[in-house]
Amino acid sequence: MSNLASSVSDSSQPILCYYSNHSSHIQIALLVSGLPGLRLEQVLFPGQRWMFWSRPEAALEIYAAQAGKPALIGQYPCTQLQVVEQAAGALVT
Repeated sequence: MSNLASSVSDSSQPILCYYSNHSSHIQIALLVSGLPGLRLEQVLFPGQRWMFWSRPEAALEIYAAQAGKPALIGQYPCTQLQVVEQAAGALVT
């Protein structure tokens, strides 16, 4: 993950992202960053959470095994997965 942060230009600061596998099946997450030669892949077990650094313009593709082959089940822009810090004591309703 540090390779991603170090390869990002100053004009595109990395963002901290979060994804959680809410399904009852194993998923494979693939970060599509747009950087040549960079591939970030993570196996996510049911209920597992994953935090990762990414470029804002990147996307996370989620795959599940169906009939023995991976099938794309979702694609999320990393800006939608970005972790947003809230002020201490703030109530979220």
